[in-house]
Amino acid sequence: MSIGLLMLVAAVQALPAPDAVRWEPLLAGGGTSAEIDPATIVREGELALYTVLLRLPAEAAQSGVTMMVMRQAMNCRTRQIGIRAGAGYDEGGRLVMSRETAPADVVYEAYPQDADSERMRRRVCGPAEG
Repeated sequence: MSIGLLMLVAAVQALPAPDAVRWEPLLAGGGTSAEIDPATIVREGELALYTVLLRLPAEAAQSGVTMMVMRQAMNCRTRQIGIRAGAGYDEGGRLVMSRETAPADVVYEAYPQDADSERMRRRVCGPAEG
């Protein structure tokens, strides 16, 4: 087995299946919901790492993916977010795709400034951060 394949398998194994976690609902609207696994929230300096589950309406699904489990990193000071790993599942809970990015290669983007996004930021960074 190649190193790349081993890393891919490790990334998939590191992300829980959608039904394997007690998810905490955070955001909902327009048929899409976001839930967080509170047991995965970890701070590494300015970064907050956590795992989220996005549920998409069937009409928004691409390649059959209706659920995404993602390991995200948020810079609590700069309010930027990046995705370290992701796995997509179909309606039956079958794995459709997965991807992992090395921490040094994560691309961070500005985090939205709306009320729902602020609730998520406060949940992972704490109320006094940023």
